[in-house]
Amino acid sequence: MVFLLVGYMWLFIHRPFEIWDFLGTIRIERLYMVSITIFWLLFHKKSTVLNYSTLALFFWYLCIICSDLLTPAGASWDRATEECSKYYLFTFLVITSIRTEKELKILLTSFCVIFFIYMLHSYWEFRHGRYIYRMGIIRMVGVDVTMNDPNTFGASVIYALPMLIPLWELKVKNILLWLGTKLFILASLGLSVLCIILTGSRSAFVALIFGSVLLVCISKHRIRLFLFFVLLAPLIWAVTPLSLKHRYLTLIDPSMGPASAQESAEGRWEGMIKGIEIWKKAPVIGVGPGKSRKFMPGKVQTHSFIGQVLSELGVIGMAVYLLIIFSVFMNYLKTRKYTKMYQLIRPPGDNYFHKVSIAVAFSVMELLLLGIGGHNAYRYTWIWYTAFHGIAVMILVNKVFDCADRENLKEEKIA
Repeated sequence: MVFLLVGYMWLFIHRPFEIWDFLGTIRIERLYMVSITIFWLLFHKKSTVLNYSTLALFFWYLCIICSDLLTPAGASWDRATEECSKYYLFTFLVITSIRTEKELKILLTSFCVIFFIYMLHSYWEFRHGRYIYRMGIIRMVGVDVTMNDPNTFGASVIYALPMLIPLWELKVKNILLWLGTKLFILASLGLSVLCIILTGSRSAFVALIFGSVLLVCISKHRIRLFLFFVLLAPLIWAVTPLSLKHRYLTLIDPSMGPASAQESAEGRWEGMIKGIEIWKKAPVIGVGPGKSRKFMPGKVQTHSFIGQVLSELGVIGMAVYLLIIFSVFMNYLKTRKYTKMYQLIRPPGDNYFHKVSIAVAFSVMELLLLGIGGHNAYRYTWIWYTAFHGIAVMILVNKVFDCADRENLKEEKIA
């Protein structure tokens, strides 16, 4: 089942049906999901994850459906609701199918590989003339259609980057495979930084700096990491095209770029204010997923996580997202606790699950940071990562108790 889930993950992230038209005409994504759902119903052994994550995900989807049905804007199956339904169905299959450490590692490693291929394909197309000209500069876009906007693509790269943290922790016995894994991580990191810079996305650029500083602060090797970034940053800046340098310098000096860049930044603040005004129309359940644009001047987005959630999902929606954040926090504490217990039983213990927890916490912080100036409430990252986190906690707790039982059994035999 895990390889079937990996197959859908590739379809969803790389979106080949948006690149090659003949795949789009046969609805390959929908057919594939129907197929694996039938397989799951008929053949796969099912169970569930008893965790804060499962509860948070259930309430999230319930909120999406209720808001869509009860909206004062008129009930309709909006595209946002359809996308959220796809996220939840895939996540439901994941949390009822992934049960072993090996399966989780296959799933998360595959995610990193799939995203690397997606970035590489996007960069290849950029080098061959696929880009957009906006804000006075050439900007890289994703190779797909749904998430190909420079800011959206840059944010996608930012959210995927933390998943390299548990991959680095992966225990590989074969020396060649170990070396290949480390080289892949470094290549993926380098390609991610390159893609972020070429998008010209100021928000993604700030998030990259924020993530680097945060990584230095929490790492045991913070001095070495700090020196590495100090040496690397001037090199990256030196090879950055002049037009992009001016773009990023507008963060501290708006006069370095066109007036449209400053207007864009101001428009994001106005979007949040407008979102709060829309929220007053339906404070409890909101106006419905994806429907805030109907009430915005010029039919634009709110460009704000808070404005988007409040206006479209109301107070209940905000409470649900706080529940997701709470589940991530509690699961982080739980993995930290049980990792220490496991290392006492089996020193040196595996640190993989704790690194998964750190990666998810990283991504949530990046989501909240970019949410200041971006409407990212319906990102698949919120749902997928929350599920990965819950599964990691469940497997870790089971490992600790299994090891403890085996140790007790050994002591009883010796006695």
